[in-house]
Amino acid sequence: MTDDLQYKGFLIEPESQPTPEGCWIPPVVVTLDRGNQVRTTPLSSGTGIDFANEAEADAYAVKLAHAWIDRSG
Repeated sequence: MTDDLQYKGFLIEPESQPTPEGCWIPPVVVTLDRGNQVRTTPLSSGTGIDFANEAEADAYAVKLAHAWIDRSG
């Protein structure tokens, strides 16, 4: 997924990465920019969660970010 996404004022940037085993892991960066204050938070899914392709990893990363924003935004 190449497009950055907006959700409730946050910028979501999926940064899915391939593993040596041929799977994809879904890290994501969430940023809130309030003009004079920028808060950037990297998120990861933890160990053992990987996907067959980049699109699936990106989709999961976005869901992970939405859940984090809903809990802490």
